[in-house]
Amino acid sequence: MAIFKATAKRNDGRSSFADLVSYIGRRDTHEGRDTHEGREPTAPLIESELFEGMPEHLRGELLTLEDLPGLDDIEQRAPLRQARTLSNVQTLRAPTVPMETNCLDIDTAAAEMQAVAALNPRIKDPVYHFLVSLKKGERLPNEAMFDIARHTMKSLGFEGHQYVAAIHADTDNLHVHVAVNRVHPETYKAVYPYRDHYKGARAMREIELRYGLGHDKGAFAVFERDGETVIDWASKDTRNTKEKAPTKARDMEVRGRESLFSYARGEPRAAIVEALKSPSLSWGELHRVMGRYGLELRQKGQGFAVYDRTNPEQTPIKASDMHERLSKARLEKQLGPYQAAPEIEQPAQTYNPERKPSRDPLSRAERAELRAQQRRELRELYDQAKKLLADDIAKQVQALKATYALKAKTITEQAQAQRKAIQSGDLPAPMKKAMLSVLAAETVKQRAELREAMKRDRAAIGKVQNYREWVADQAEAGHPAAISALRGYVYADKRKLRQWQQAEQKREGLPGLKAPGEADQEPQAFEFKTFKAITYQVNRQTGDVSYQVAGRAAFTDHGRRITFQAANDDAVILAGLKLAQQKYGQRLDVTGSDAFKRQVAAVAARHGLRVTFTDPAIEQHRQQLAAPTKPAERAAAPKTAEQSRQEAEQLARQAIGQGVRLYAIGEGATARGQIVGETAHHYVQRVSPTVAAIHEKARFAHLPPGQRPKIGQHLAIGYAEGKAKATPIQPPRRGQGLTR
Repeated sequence: MAIFKATAKRNDGRSSFADLVSYIGRRDTHEGRDTHEGREPTAPLIESELFEGMPEHLRGELLTLEDLPGLDDIEQRAPLRQARTLSNVQTLRAPTVPMETNCLDIDTAAAEMQAVAALNPRIKDPVYHFLVSLKKGERLPNEAMFDIARHTMKSLGFEGHQYVAAIHADTDNLHVHVAVNRVHPETYKAVYPYRDHYKGARAMREIELRYGLGHDKGAFAVFERDGETVIDWASKDTRNTKEKAPTKARDMEVRGRESLFSYARGEPRAAIVEALKSPSLSWGELHRVMGRYGLELRQKGQGFAVYDRTNPEQTPIKASDMHERLSKARLEKQLGPYQAAPEIEQPAQTYNPERKPSRDPLSRAERAELRAQQRRELRELYDQAKKLLADDIAKQVQALKATYALKAKTITEQAQAQRKAIQSGDLPAPMKKAMLSVLAAETVKQRAELREAMKRDRAAIGKVQNYREWVADQAEAGHPAAISALRGYVYADKRKLRQWQQAEQKREGLPGLKAPGEADQEPQAFEFKTFKAITYQVNRQTGDVSYQVAGRAAFTDHGRRITFQAANDDAVILAGLKLAQQKYGQRLDVTGSDAFKRQVAAVAARHGLRVTFTDPAIEQHRQQLAAPTKPAERAAAPKTAEQSRQEAEQLARQAIGQGVRLYAIGEGATARGQIVGETAHHYVQRVSPTVAAIHEKARFAHLPPGQRPKIGQHLAIGYAEGKAKATPIQPPRRGQGLTR
């Protein structure tokens, strides 16, 4: 039985190869000089011809080592290492601690690794430390233990990296410590193994098989399949486990013991989630719910932690690990300042670390493996049936094509013969021309009828069923694995439907447009010919189409409804209305606030769109706005955004010239120049002798009035996240043109 353990990564920038090598080698002094196999001491180092032409990164490493004591034999040892890799291994026979390294020398290994790590200055924690331990009573020779260390390194992605391995045999469990340099000695790239506890667990099963050891519990298990021994996930629950569990909790789960983390995130978490839904929840009630499960929420440092009430020595877990709503900020926002727990009655349930995890990987491994095997066999049956049916269909289609090819050839030959007969006849030329025309039309008709007949016959042959349809037929016939697979499909469909319904409920209150009733439509990637600045992106997972205007999120087509992100922008609303009109027709349902609904009605009326709204009040508002007004009323009416822009363009022509080019500045761009005019909704900025920028005043609404543009100011105006920023700049000197 082999057990993998990786120590937690340090984040304080104080990783030390020297400390770790000293620890695992237990060599705080150099008393009793250790002996090195196959290597004898020799004289100095860098001056030797052996190092001429050496790559700079290796020379730098050796220059670092030259200053260290006791390096008189390195000249002979260095050539033993390959020019570009650290592949040779040196084994040290110490009286108590056998050690192995692929560095130049065990005495200088820490300095060598530190020198290589220094060549990647971004890495603050270059030390990776793990150990592999055997079960009590299991023993292997040192060569095997070092082989285990190298195999585990390779499994973790550290092949070719510098390392020091040390075997500790002074405990009941024989184990090997390994200190690895994350930074590769050739590429200087650092390796941070993803899900290293899983990679290590799989390597342990491989080691157990290689050396005939017993199998430990873990994320991976050993199975017999088709007469072969294979290593696979113990269960899909293990494969899909999130990386949120702390290291110590994962270690307990791997050994088949339930951690406080897993216990708290089980039934207690469900009860807490239900309690948090209550608007009348108090601190006392929250503590009572916790207490029923033998848990207590207390302050720890700057936050909250969950403790085991029955075992004060048990390390607590972060409250937010149990549920994100248990963070200090969110709880105190909901319940007020923290109140300590009152005396609580005897808990109905408590945490027991010796209990197996509720989702122990091995507790359901047998059933999971049986289901997996049955579904593999089911898929094999389908593949066999599919191949036979596909071959049969291919033969029928080939025969059908041959039959109809012969019929098509007959039609062509008959038409050619008739054409030849008409041309060689004694009829007048006009008559021949008419008969040839009729013959050509008849031939075209016959060929079209032949194609339609072939389509019908091809459809009658049928196609190969897809896998899900075939599984449904097999389930109907009573096949157990098919019934299980079909149930899985149903569960997945229900889950997707539930997720979709929840998303729809959230969208119900958002500013948007939809068809009356429950009519559904697929999202569309619509090309807006009159809105050149509109672009779109398609979500590959949901199929939703998101539209942007000048780089800003505008609205999203979810199929059944369109929701607006820029709900205050008339141009965006107009584009969304046109898309909704095309998708849903003239009658539309508007969702969102009353202000948004009235704005939609105003945009529809202003642009004369042929739409009506299901809300009587909004439809009446649209009709009132769309009704013709008297001249006096029109003169007194406030300027619309469109009218304001037209006036701004006219101001620009007056200030700069009729040939001025007008631009709207997009996200991330900056316009520099003088403010030369303003209208109800816009500012006009002269950028060059022939260019002006038009800015919407709404984009400056977040600024205090004193910081908004004023006529005559020289400003640099840019946009970020839909908001404008105006920065004063120096006006250009006489003769130097405009501000740059």
